[in-house]
Amino acid sequence: MKQSSNKKSREATAFLYERLSRDDNLEGESYSIGNQKKLLTKVAKEKGYTNLVHFLDDGISGVTMNRPGFVEMMQQLEQGKAAAVFVKDLSRLGRNYIEVGRLTEEFFPDHDIRLVAVSDNIDTAEGENELAPIRNLFNEWYARDISKKRRISNKIKGNSGEPMGLPPYGYIKDPNNPKHWVIDEEAAQVVRRIFDMTLEGFGTEQIATQFERKASRRRRPTGYRKASAVPERPRRPPPSGMAPRLPIFCTSRSIVVMF
Repeated sequence: MKQSSNKKSREATAFLYERLSRDDNLEGESYSIGNQKKLLTKVAKEKGYTNLVHFLDDGISGVTMNRPGFVEMMQQLEQGKAAAVFVKDLSRLGRNYIEVGRLTEEFFPDHDIRLVAVSDNIDTAEGENELAPIRNLFNEWYARDISKKRRISNKIKGNSGEPMGLPPYGYIKDPNNPKHWVIDEEAAQVVRRIFDMTLEGFGTEQIATQFERKASRRRRPTGYRKASAVPERPRRPPPSGMAPRLPIFCTSRSIVVMF
């Protein structure tokens, strides 16, 4: 009886997988996570599934198959918890021709899982789609093309003098032009003093020791960071326009990292 109940539950269950990466943002609003959820929910219900489970990866490239939401979904599929997988298109599964091909040609058929890729008009319950392998190949080529274009774009920006990252300690983004850096006078005082001491022959250990002994709390990066409302150990990049702060001046490495 329990086995029969589990089978009925499986047959009514569909996994809906949504993925969005920075590359996909270029393709418009239709690829947003919210719109993918709405589309897949609608289609899955129309096909008779009543227990819908969403898995998503936001901001993760399809080039890698090691995505938290995707990995969790695959683990549950191996446990036989769903009868179908719905995606907006095959590229949501991934942009790796070999790995996606293994899923569509081996894993899903072997585990009796129905695959529906809405925009690609693929529904394995209605027979094989001969274009699926070609779509997988083009999805991988697309990822490579985007990567190549991004490298070229970054090279052009760099050659034109446009900063490619966050400002180093001693600078901040220009409030009137985020593509331009201006001197952060408060932090610059520290940088200038370190530079002068280096010219005077002080080593990094000596400079670090003097800053620890003589610098006021306000001038230490720890105090500076607190006054600037920057987290003590930020796990994410500093707020836009704010120079990254050094952790402390207590070691020579702190001085080396600054430069």
